[in-house]
Amino acid sequence: MLLHDKLKSFNIVLASQSPRRRELLRAAGIDYRLAAKFECGELYPATLAAEEVAPYLSLLKSRAYPLSLEHNE
Repeated sequence: MLLHDKLKSFNIVLASQSPRRRELLRAAGIDYRLAAKFECGELYPATLAAEEVAPYLSLLKSRAYPLSLEHNE
C-alpha cells in the first residue's frame, strides 16, 4: 500500500513553515492544512544520531502544538 493511500483517513496538519515541505506534500498529492505559526525551539541533543533528528523534532513540534488534535490528525 502506498503512503498516499495510508494517509487518506487522516487530516494532515503541517506545522512546518517550510515552503519545501509544502511543495513535497503537494507533489505527492497529499492534502494538508497549514497550522498557524507557533513557538517551538528546534534544538536537539548534540549526541543524537543524524537519523534520529527528524523524528525527534517532529515529536517536539507535535507536543508544542497549542491546539488539541483529533484522533485522525
